[in-house]
Amino acid sequence: MGYFMRTLVILSFGLLVVSCSAPRSAGHQDYTRNSSRTKSTTANRKPDPAYRTPYPAMRSASGKRSEAVRYAKTLVGSRYKYGGSDKRGFDCSGFTSFVLRHIGLSIPRTSAQQALGGQKIHWKNAQAGDLVFFGRGGKIDHVGIVESNRGRQLYVIHSTSSDGVRIDEVLNHPYWSGRILGASTYLDRPGFQAESAGED
Repeated sequence: MGYFMRTLVILSFGLLVVSCSAPRSAGHQDYTRNSSRTKSTTANRKPDPAYRTPYPAMRSASGKRSEAVRYAKTLVGSRYKYGGSDKRGFDCSGFTSFVLRHIGLSIPRTSAQQALGGQKIHWKNAQAGDLVFFGRGGKIDHVGIVESNRGRQLYVIHSTSSDGVRIDEVLNHPYWSGRILGASTYLDRPGFQAESAGED
């Protein structure tokens, strides 16, 4: 009887070791393919309003875009300040970096650096929350955030030296229309990780 019990204990221990050390392939699957499983296990859970994931891939792109535009609009009327990057005053790139930092994205400080750091897109494809760059002779000297792109109308929120933060339709604007150089996005870059977003 004692021999039987010892054998049973040894076999049970062996099965336990195998189950703990077996590879778990499910942990390496594409989460986008498990969306139905995720929905079924989390359908009855109430989201924590205080929780914000630091990874843009886990937050809806449309949600990040609308949040950036919403916050940018609250700053319309803020004064222009050369080198400014907070509510006391903004220059153009200080404004864009301040707004995107609000939703958890850390981007370069100057307009030229912001153009290089983002994923280049044609301004015709720019969406809300993307950046549009302006200048002459291929040299960037201004940047704004897309409020909306309606094809023949492109609305941009930007900090201008003359009027501070304002919204302009730039495609038909006598000054800005001839200065559009391109656009870039920081919101849809693959693998781009955001810092924890915070209130400013």
